[in-house]
Amino acid sequence: MNCLRKLLLFFVGFLLSKQVLFAQYILNGSAQKNSCNCYTLTQPTEFQSGSVWNSNKINLNNAFDFWFNVFLGCNDVGADGMVFILQPISTSVGSSGEGMGFGGVTPSIGIALDTYMNPNLNDPTYDHISIQANGVLNHTNDLAGPVRISSTSDNVEDCQWHKLRVSWDPTTKWLRTYFDGVLRVEKQVDLITTIFNNDPNVYWGFTGATGGQVNLQQFCTALDPIFAISSSNSIVCDGTAIQFTNASESFAPISSYNWSFGDGTFSTAINPPPHTFPSPGEYQVKLKIAGQDGCERDSTRTITVAPNPSANLQVFDTCFRQSPRLALSSRSNSMDYQWLLDGKTQIDNATTIQTWSWLIGNQPFDGQTVTHSFDQASSYAVKLFALAENGCVSDTVEKQISIAAAFVQANDTTIVKGSAAQLHASGNGNFTWSPAVGLSDPLVANPIATLNNDQDYTITVTTPEGCVAEKDIRVKVFIGPAIYVPSAFTPNGDGKNDVFRPVYVGIKELRQFSVFDRWGQLVFSTKDMGKGWERPGLSGTFVWLVQAVDDGGQVHTQKGTVTIIR
Repeated sequence: MNCLRKLLLFFVGFLLSKQVLFAQYILNGSAQKNSCNCYTLTQPTEFQSGSVWNSNKINLNNAFDFWFNVFLGCNDVGADGMVFILQPISTSVGSSGEGMGFGGVTPSIGIALDTYMNPNLNDPTYDHISIQANGVLNHTNDLAGPVRISSTSDNVEDCQWHKLRVSWDPTTKWLRTYFDGVLRVEKQVDLITTIFNNDPNVYWGFTGATGGQVNLQQFCTALDPIFAISSSNSIVCDGTAIQFTNASESFAPISSYNWSFGDGTFSTAINPPPHTFPSPGEYQVKLKIAGQDGCERDSTRTITVAPNPSANLQVFDTCFRQSPRLALSSRSNSMDYQWLLDGKTQIDNATTIQTWSWLIGNQPFDGQTVTHSFDQASSYAVKLFALAENGCVSDTVEKQISIAAAFVQANDTTIVKGSAAQLHASGNGNFTWSPAVGLSDPLVANPIATLNNDQDYTITVTTPEGCVAEKDIRVKVFIGPAIYVPSAFTPNGDGKNDVFRPVYVGIKELRQFSVFDRWGQLVFSTKDMGKGWERPGLSGTFVWLVQAVDDGGQVHTQKGTVTIIR
């Protein structure tokens, strides 16, 4: 044992002259404040002793879960270590050398991170951790331990920062300590009754010391902005929505989160919604957190968005009962892709598309151009993805294609000989009347016709998609104006002569068309020239009356009888 390290300087008031107050923390001896939340306990200098205490006592009737980052030096044969301490005495206790600032402090609980082997204290050869009481560092009296500080190494004087977590549950009485996320020592003990003589209020802090051997020893109250992404690495494909998940660790409750995604967008949510970057490129994603103690820290990660091999499609001839052509337009990108194969990095240049896979409805197709006939006009989903020669698969492209159907509606009609009359048709495209005989304009839906003889027309409608529908009608020419009324009809539902309706030639207004039974009771009446009487179940003879006004303003009144034939 280094004889210089046998010195044990326990004091309560020795460091008062060097006590410094930083907000809620009090520093003693060689302790220095490095930043908002980080402190140096000892420089790599002989016989240093430093302590940092929170100025407010905590109540052990309440649970705590403290997170810290600790730095135990770079010298494997250095000394001595640091101790996390709970004690009710004051904020100026400490000692140097092998006591690590904890020796002789009573009552107290210490979680010692001891980096030097002192045979007189029964220290093991490795850097060790233990739970000790009342300033007694000899391991014959440990509450728990000693065990290796790290679960993976004998040495923690490795120039690295490590995570230290200390938790207390007053209900179960468990005191636990974790190092780099692994439980190292634990003890079920009633701290208030057994250690602190029924006083639940204690200070917490860190002490550290050097003797004849030295090390730089530091700690930070944890403020680590950490986040994970849903991708297995930091390279994602264009268009991929990335879930950023907060995994930050902090000693004090975190009061704010500020995300910057490097593309001009921001979020203050703990876990922001899935984020999609606007285009390929590199983006610096930053998470900045602030603790309730006023400290802030940020962390940045580069996310690379790589362009995908792309597939696209074009659709031609989308008409009802015709076969639309579905043609692929694809490209391979100019970017090199880096892959991991059996743990080895592979570099692939942009490659040629090998296979195109389509899904139209539930029917698969292959090929750069495919043809499929649809049974009816509607909207259909078409999916496509491309497979490159190197086995890479593009995103699936999905498009809705509309299969159109042309329609045209028109009826046979009558007009007065030599008089101008408007014909009527409806449809969903451009109109063509053929032949153009007697028409004012054969390319409109409702042309004006002037005829001396009966005329047949074919009406053609062409949609913007090129779909075509046709309808044949006959225009009968009468010498008029006149009203033609049939003498019988057969309302039996066979679609032939089921409706009793006059034919109006040169008539512009129907004042009434009425039907009466043999007792003079009104059974039907209308002023609409398009409506007629249909009365299944009746039979016999009925009286009708028509009163109408022709195009010249003359009133026509006619009456007669009609027979229902069964």
